[in-house]
Amino acid sequence: MFKIECIGFLGADAVERENNQMAFSVATTEKYRDKNGSDVENTTWIYCTAAKTGIIEYLKKGTRIFVRGDLSARISEKDGKSSLWLNVNIREMELLGGKKE
Repeated sequence: MFKIECIGFLGADAVERENNQMAFSVATTEKYRDKNGSDVENTTWIYCTAAKTGIIEYLKKGTRIFVRGDLSARISEKDGKSSLWLNVNIREMELLGGKKE
């Protein structure tokens, strides 16, 4: 089993799911300058699920959050193009305050 910790911003408001669950996506962005001097920005989206708690009302688009949990991955294919999906079953999360500027 893989474990993950990440800090990122919610891409949309959290939604309620069946079986007392909630789900949301977290975006983490890496910025750097490549060997040619060009600025590069890579964003990774992580799909998160957790037991529904009272915190759901604060999980709004742009909110900065820390999550820790169990990582799984799957590959899907559509129209001949493969996509990698990272999924986290959250064990711990913390709101870090502020919105993405």
